[in-house]
Amino acid sequence: MNIAFVVDTSHSMGQKTSQGVSFLDCAKAGIDHTMKTRQRSGYETSNDKYHLIITDSQYPVRSTWEHDIYHFSKSLTTIKRVELNLSLNNAIGLAFKQLNMFRHSSSTDTYGHGRTTSKIEPGAVIVYTDSQCEKLKPEEWKVSDSSEYTIGAWRYDQRLYLINMQAENFQVKDMKKIQEIAEFTGGYYYTCVSFRHMMNITEKICGNLNEYVVTAKLECDEKAMPLILVLDKRNRNNFWPIPEEFTHFTHGLLPRTSNPIFYYKQTQVYSSFRFPQDFPFDFYGIVNTRKFEELFSANFPSRPSYIPVFMKEHNHPFAIIALEDTGNKLLVLCYNFLELWDCLEFYRSPSAVKSERSRYYEEKLISYLRELPVYYHYPLTRAIKNMKLFLPSSFKFPSPISLSPDVTLKLKTLKEIETTAKSEMDRISKIISEQHHSEMASCCQTQKYNLYCDIFTIPREQLQAAISVMNLQFFGDAYKHELPISRMGDYITFASKLQVLRNAYLEPGEEKVNPINFGNPFRSMNSQNLKDNMIIADDPNISLPMLAKSQPQQTKVELVSIPVKRYRGFETQLNTTNFCKRNSKRNKYLVLIEVISYLRQRNATADEKLMALLKTTVNKIFKKKSSNKINSYTEGKLLLLDAVLKQVIFYNKKHLISGIEAFRATLLTNAAQ
Repeated sequence: MNIAFVVDTSHSMGQKTSQGVSFLDCAKAGIDHTMKTRQRSGYETSNDKYHLIITDSQYPVRSTWEHDIYHFSKSLTTIKRVELNLSLNNAIGLAFKQLNMFRHSSSTDTYGHGRTTSKIEPGAVIVYTDSQCEKLKPEEWKVSDSSEYTIGAWRYDQRLYLINMQAENFQVKDMKKIQEIAEFTGGYYYTCVSFRHMMNITEKICGNLNEYVVTAKLECDEKAMPLILVLDKRNRNNFWPIPEEFTHFTHGLLPRTSNPIFYYKQTQVYSSFRFPQDFPFDFYGIVNTRKFEELFSANFPSRPSYIPVFMKEHNHPFAIIALEDTGNKLLVLCYNFLELWDCLEFYRSPSAVKSERSRYYEEKLISYLRELPVYYHYPLTRAIKNMKLFLPSSFKFPSPISLSPDVTLKLKTLKEIETTAKSEMDRISKIISEQHHSEMASCCQTQKYNLYCDIFTIPREQLQAAISVMNLQFFGDAYKHELPISRMGDYITFASKLQVLRNAYLEPGEEKVNPINFGNPFRSMNSQNLKDNMIIADDPNISLPMLAKSQPQQTKVELVSIPVKRYRGFETQLNTTNFCKRNSKRNKYLVLIEVISYLRQRNATADEKLMALLKTTVNKIFKKKSSNKINSYTEGKLLLLDAVLKQVIFYNKKHLISGIEAFRATLLTNAAQ
């Protein structure tokens, strides 16, 4: 896809939004965001060509498809407001001219052979301005050296998007006419008031550009409306062309309009429509615009409805508008398909050749083929072969009407131009890919005075200004960060030599203990929480360094740093009657957590609750029947009391030590009985 950006560089673009960003900077950001979004879209957008046109009277065209993406980005960053400006109409005309010049290399405009949608070259012109939209005149967009075979500046596969930037409290004028111009090309008109609004508009435009559309003009009884057709990317709609406005070349090769003009009759509508078996057709989806819904809902309320479509000045239909409950679509068929189907249905029977009416249908088919436009002969021959009809052996397709010498010369000249443009495009693309890579991107002529320009061409009164601009390329702070990636060197080796920053949460002299984080593994702890949150891990496989060096290391019970998170209702669970009947590590952890919470309160009431909790925990003794040794549950209680005793010593509550030792002695005495 070819995308041309037109930027208004008048002094009024220096106005600032409520966020402090000028209109010109908003336009630059919108262009940059559009380009980056298109590059992330996928494979189909990898071959996009970008054009940059500004309203500068001296250098309006800053970047075209002949330049690489670095040149485009460099040209975009150097755009500034200028005094002498072109009119916005001339800038838009230059943008369409750049898009149409690229079309010659791909043979997109098949003049004299109908419009083939499988060969389209989608394009879009996105205009950024502040107050020039009111002066837009489409008749001024076509430049003098534009194509002589087309009436109008744009083509039926090119869209126009207008972005008008204004202040938030500015009175909005009636832009209905401007909006109709944009919608006629399949685009849209937007009003932007802030930088964030510009990003939202850019996302909408990028979403619309992902669909390939063609536009046409639909007329009926002096009523005209734009018809936007969406192409099927899988089918590519490559069987039947859209016919020209003229059927034969009796008056030479006439210029075509920018958009094909379709015509329909309100009195001619079908409630049902059936295609012949195996007859090909091209499918186009119709975008339900406001005008289309208002017009067709009022005139054709019943569903389904099938409306034949004609070309302007033609007497026979070539397509059908299908209004169905599932959606609206355009089905493109062969020219004058109703008469053709009558002949094809007759020749489906094997006995049609021996029928008495065979001669009549043969003459009817030959007369139909003689009136058929030349560019329909080849696709119709393919369709008849695929349908396997029983045509008479003497039947031959009549030769098409020979073209006049004037038309033949024009088509030959046009073909030579397209061939030359194709070879020139291949040559320039090869030069860009081989020579104009990122390391040589400094040769881009992005500024008025470049380092590589001829100094003798600079006027005397502008010499000092030119030297100042050249010095900025060496000593300017803004250019320090524009070094190409290929010149930056090995960043990984440089980063590995940098000094590692110390841990901000590690106090001086404190040993580095990696906590085992139950729950969130990314949660970090400071030293205070590390001391307050310690529990017993009854697992012999865990062997971590002790927090206090003076305490002897045990083989089975280790102090492990674990982040503690209290949840609601755990005290109620401790006081249940079934607590002592379950030999679970989780219950011991909960008791120890409750003990730590009481120790941290440092008051007499908390100490009484602590002793009551221990008394409740160890009040029952269980003993194995087959042995005199204490059972595993009692052993777990002893380990729990040892852990509580260590916590009491750690918090320096000596008055509780005697009570805990008494509980331990009582537990051992009862277990030995």
